[in-house]
Amino acid sequence: MKRDQIDIFARTGENDYSLIGEVKNRKAKFSVKEAGKFVKKAEELMKLENVGKAVLFVFSVNGFFKSTLDYLEKHGIAWQAIRGG
Repeated sequence: MKRDQIDIFARTGENDYSLIGEVKNRKAKFSVKEAGKFVKKAEELMKLENVGKAVLFVFSVNGFFKSTLDYLEKHGIAWQAIRGG
């Protein structure tokens, strides 16, 4: 059984923004479905760790689908890709 996990979590002070990130190094582009799962995992982590403010980001080696970029932008999630935007 595979457990969902957050790849990067960097806690900061109470009044600063913590960092929560997802990293994908594979052939497939990052999908809207995966983006939704990441947001849910990040929200759960923020509750568990009592994080008031966080910046979410996704790094995907092979990029994102256009619909995924629209989703990330709509939700204020930073992103970076090496290939395929």
